[in-house]
Amino acid sequence: ERSAVMSDALFAQWKDDWQKMESIARRRGWEVTPLKIAPPATEVKIAALELKHGETIPPHLREVLTRHSASVAFSWRVPQHHRPMELVEHLYPSSSGIRGFVWDLDLIDGYAIENFKGWKRDLETRDLSEAENRPEMWQNQFAFGYLINGDMLTIDVSLPNEPQPVRYFSHEVEGLHGHAIAPDFFSFV
Repeated sequence: ERSAVMSDALFAQWKDDWQKMESIARRRGWEVTPLKIAPPATEVKIAALELKHGETIPPHLREVLTRHSASVAFSWRVPQHHRPMELVEHLYPSSSGIRGFVWDLDLIDGYAIENFKGWKRDLETRDLSEAENRPEMWQNQFAFGYLINGDMLTIDVSLPNEPQPVRYFSHEVEGLHGHAIAPDFFSFV
């Protein structure tokens, strides 16, 4: 497996990037959830979450939660009157973040895991669109992000000794549904 230990330099680079993006968003008059980095989570809190949900937090996510921060609040949104013309709008993102966060242990515990389990129960065998949807796709996924559009992000823990990709799951089972959008959590951030 690729190292589950993240350098302090990488976290410092992320923080610098978030601060730069926050500055750009403010300068442009966009809506901003200010950057707020919480202290790391305790091993007791991590163990309680794992016991409650019967799931183990993947190594990369565990690393950032316990060594760097339990929650990083930050996002931006371009107001409608600042967005590009309709014809090119799909080429440019108009918002960021996972409901105002880069990651958040309380959101994972209080919503993401159980919501994904409900989706799995209701959607894993449904044929709703042209997107591939098989029960196997839903197995071994650790839900960590609930997006503003209602979709979710997971870490695929199928292969514990290999890189664990971040996957996108659509509540409408379409588009990028089930696709890996990053090779691992560190790359995703």
